[in-house]
Amino acid sequence: MTDLPQVYRVWECPQKGVESIQLVEKPLPTELEEYEVLVKVKSAALNPVDYKCCDNEGGPFDFQFPRTVGIDHIGVVVKLGPKVDSNVYKVNETVLLAHGSLKSKYGAFGEYKVQDIRTAAIVPQDLIQQVGESIYTDLATIPCAGYTALQIVMIKLRLPIYKDPNSISNRYIRNIVVTAGAGGVGYFTLQLLKLWKENNFDEEEQKNIRIISTCSKSNFDFVLSLGATHAIDYNTENVGKRVKEILGDNQLDVWIDLVDSKTTEEGLQTLGFRGELVVAVENTDYTNRLFGLSKSVHNVTLGLAYLYGSSAHKSDLKYYGDIFLDLYRNKKITIEKKVIKLEELKHYLLEMKNRHTRGKIVFQA
Repeated sequence: MTDLPQVYRVWECPQKGVESIQLVEKPLPTELEEYEVLVKVKSAALNPVDYKCCDNEGGPFDFQFPRTVGIDHIGVVVKLGPKVDSNVYKVNETVLLAHGSLKSKYGAFGEYKVQDIRTAAIVPQDLIQQVGESIYTDLATIPCAGYTALQIVMIKLRLPIYKDPNSISNRYIRNIVVTAGAGGVGYFTLQLLKLWKENNFDEEEQKNIRIISTCSKSNFDFVLSLGATHAIDYNTENVGKRVKEILGDNQLDVWIDLVDSKTTEEGLQTLGFRGELVVAVENTDYTNRLFGLSKSVHNVTLGLAYLYGSSAHKSDLKYYGDIFLDLYRNKKITIEKKVIKLEELKHYLLEMKNRHTRGKIVFQA
């Protein structure tokens, strides 16, 4: 086994406020729980939840400072916990893709990361050899954004991305809005909806399916390439009004909100009879306005499986990873990424907080 260093570099938030994060040296973890492994990080992705945790806005609990930062990562196993099967998880060989816990004291924005194997997907060696080094930054983009998109499309809306002639949802869902389609969750959501559309409907029926994305005008071509049939500039257009113009005599079946409570409210007002509102951001007060038009709401909070979920809910994270590895292998998804250095992370995390981003930002170790 390769000798491990005594210390490693990792981004740490010493106090409340993402502006305070700094790259520090810390002792390398030596004690692992039963099903934990130590991984040498190859790449990790930036997500809005990362700066929200630093600002103490990342979940229904208070974060303690100082704390290291980052959840999504891909890395090579370098040390095994007591109950980890060495025949399956091989030191200096096995590569894991994971969405880590918000409550973990080991953040992903560093050179090493402690990870529970029960929530991590194993990346096949033949796929790594086929793709080469770029696979690490490609796959690092997926967990938080991709798994959230998968929960939205397959778990909450029950839209099959593979052919399923028995799907009830295929009978009535035709018109869908995805807000912020150029963002991390949005661009995966559009791609999964495209797979649903192409795998479950013939060419004639596909013409009756409208996938409408909001984004800035500069991203119109991008979201249309991902699967949107229409794009609306949220900066200059009244989104709800424009959606109704596009649909004509038809009603909106689904509004997927990835922005904020204001756009959630707009979605609620735009949805038609039996419409479904999917919320992956902070909620608005809509309870008393759902029953009359038979509307329903789905809340998506991926990482809270670690806090409130059963072992089965947590193992779903591994299952989601396996699905995306299959899609990636078969070139069914497009990866939009900006690759940075570990040392540049603070700049880009602040940029993510203060402006809109396209696709995902990842650092390469």
